[in-house]
Amino acid sequence: LASDAARQRWHAWAKALGAESNKTPQKAANAIIDAWLCDDLGQRLDMLRKAFFVAAQDRLTNHLQKYPAAQEAEPELQLLCAARRQHHAWQHQQRMARLARALIAQFAQLKRERGWVDMNDVERTALVMLSDPILSGWVQERLDARVRHLLVDEFQDTNPLQWQALHAWLA
Repeated sequence: LASDAARQRWHAWAKALGAESNKTPQKAANAIIDAWLCDDLGQRLDMLRKAFFVAAQDRLTNHLQKYPAAQEAEPELQLLCAARRQHHAWQHQQRMARLARALIAQFAQLKRERGWVDMNDVERTALVMLSDPILSGWVQERLDARVRHLLVDEFQDTNPLQWQALHAWLA
């Protein structure tokens, strides 16, 4: 919506819709012109969407479906609306990732202060031990002397960290 090519396309559609005899396409043409008077691209997209689409849906209103200019504009407007939804989803994901990192850091600090260890800590420590060539040899020697058979119950629930530690031991 910021490019000169987009402005030219939309103004051509406005000209075609403005030449129609019915009021609905003329209103859509005026909405296009008004939208391009607005510098804010989000507001511009909102104005176009309101003028062309059924409320809360990304499809042409029934009154505009028979006009070729509106039919030509519809796919571009749908693409723009989809891009905005994708961008909003990305922004939400970024906010959630920042929140998750902050919560994880706070929980790690609380565990350190209170001397707590959870299952993730045990799994990570096991992986570190079994990934170190010298330490893993010592651990494997102790385990091999005592463990003849290994049964992994609920293997489908094994997470990647558990599998890496198990694989390192079995390798």
